[in-house]
Amino acid sequence: MFEDTSGPVGPGIPKLRLSIPKREMSPVLAYDRTPKADPSALSFFRCTNDLSGLPASINTTGMQALRLSGSEGISSKSQVQRVMAEMGTPTLYFVDLREESHAIASGHPITLRGRRDWANVGLSHEEVLRSEAEMITKLQQQDEIALVRSLDLRKGVAEPHRIVLKQPEVVSERELVESAGANYRRLTVTDHSRPRREEVDRFLKVVREMPEGAGIHVHCLGGRGRTTTFMTLYDMLHNATRVPAEDIIKRQAVFSYDYQMSTINADKPYKMALQEDRLEFLNAFHEYARENPGGKGLLWSEWRWSAKATRVPSTRPNRHLVQP
Repeated sequence: MFEDTSGPVGPGIPKLRLSIPKREMSPVLAYDRTPKADPSALSFFRCTNDLSGLPASINTTGMQALRLSGSEGISSKSQVQRVMAEMGTPTLYFVDLREESHAIASGHPITLRGRRDWANVGLSHEEVLRSEAEMITKLQQQDEIALVRSLDLRKGVAEPHRIVLKQPEVVSERELVESAGANYRRLTVTDHSRPRREEVDRFLKVVREMPEGAGIHVHCLGGRGRTTTFMTLYDMLHNATRVPAEDIIKRQAVFSYDYQMSTINADKPYKMALQEDRLEFLNAFHEYARENPGGKGLLWSEWRWSAKATRVPSTRPNRHLVQP
């Protein structure tokens, strides 16, 4: 990993580390899951309209009013329609958090990826979108597509399971979501990592454009790390003035099928620095949200540059400080 030192901060403002993984240079096309018998099924779906699964010890102040949901990757129109029905709002925004190039091929969610899903690390937002569009156009011109199983790729299996799709119908997620009548917005956040400054600003602009009463659904690939991070950010934007950072982080972790973010206990050593970065960022963002409720006022990058940004107690050893 190397450290990104780009981006200014205001006088006396501590920098926040952003560990940047090394880009995987030989990605392969993989299928993330086989289509389910129930095309509307989602394994990690949660919606703040229903908090019945949370224990009584969890502080849920302001949570039910969020009109917020999250899940793993979307691969069918039926899934979009299910989320819309569960949310019950007149307007719904789907926020795709994935930096990696992906699409849907005959109902199969597919990704151009390496073992750790870092094939697009270091690319700008615009470069990611351009690369993905080129991938989809190329696939749409093919009579068949060969795919390896993502799970085998992640585990480093020497001979991963392979399938071939004949005469595949390939569509982008944007096409899928918009065909169901929802709004689609895209961020490009590196898997396992906290978001860059530019993507935080991009998220805030999405929140600002949402009309009164609209709902928001966020998702990544697996529905855990990046999804839980952005559900936490959205919760903070609306509740940081009355709910402590610790409580918001905890409740979103429990709500997200016990995906813990406040404990640095990575199952893989390479994730530890990324988890430390994320936790310190979340605590700093809570301070931003207290001063800019709803994301109004300053953008994240503007707030980090201003003298108003206060020092947030560090959640890790003071080392490798980098990006705002």
